[in-house]
Amino acid sequence: MSKRKRKQVSGSKNYYLQKIDELSKEISELEEECDQREKNLAQKFSLKTLDEVVKKLSLTTSTDATRDYKSQSNTEEEINSLLTIKEKLETLTGFVFEEDKALLVSSTDDNNNETTKCWRRLLTGKCLDLSFEVDFITEEKQVCPVQDGDTKEQGQISAKISKLQVKIDDPLAKDELEIFISNAEQERSLGTVLQVLSQYSQYYSSRYKTFHHFNTKYPEYVCFLNGPKWSNFMELRNVERNGLHFTVCWEIHIDKFGNVVPQIDAFVCSPVEVEGADDVVSSTPEQFRKILSQFGVEEAIELLISIVKE
Repeated sequence: MSKRKRKQVSGSKNYYLQKIDELSKEISELEEECDQREKNLAQKFSLKTLDEVVKKLSLTTSTDATRDYKSQSNTEEEINSLLTIKEKLETLTGFVFEEDKALLVSSTDDNNNETTKCWRRLLTGKCLDLSFEVDFITEEKQVCPVQDGDTKEQGQISAKISKLQVKIDDPLAKDELEIFISNAEQERSLGTVLQVLSQYSQYYSSRYKTFHHFNTKYPEYVCFLNGPKWSNFMELRNVERNGLHFTVCWEIHIDKFGNVVPQIDAFVCSPVEVEGADDVVSSTPEQFRKILSQFGVEEAIELLISIVKE
């Protein structure tokens, strides 16, 4: 190896090690400040409204089933209540229902004045940037006692979901949600589906917006296998020189119970043998996680790009 080449290799090693030392010092100085910030963070979204919505979705068809037994004023009150819940849902969770269809599948009466009706409901909409479709069947049972004359009185209504299907068109989201959706469909747990979609969509939207931002800002250094929308990792490289390549992996894990856990990591590889590169390769994931926890994902990626640009 020539003296000039050895000098360049040594300079690259010193540069990367210096960067790591500088970042470690900055992290130490800001730890106390960031810890205080974390203590002051408040939960941004609330999912309490979802429980109310699930109950209303299961019993909404009862409005049609008992329309003959209710006054117009009561019907208007119920409609206003549903609209209020819908507005809360969209504000707190990002849900926007674009279509809501109800179809009466069957209706049976027995000798005890008990009516059983099966309704098929189809909900389509978006939660932030994620489109979804929920198809489910509810079984409603209502006892309608007959009083003197022909006047009917509304009885108690009970409802349960007998079938549930969830459709996600986005290929990446479909793959990440596959295990959870399969389990939720078996358990017919509509409430859990809505809660998980709300949480997952926030991470899904953040990942897409972040990837799209860097793809637009640094098109010469950033590349994706399937584009920024349908990729869970991006590569950072400088095509003008054969230096270090970084890969940022942003995965969203959802288990069958609906626990949503995002995981962001960075890895580096060296296409050529460079003295000291092994130290950089082995330390990058840990250093990236430290920067990520203190400064956020955008600042952490900006640092990697600054190294690639050098």
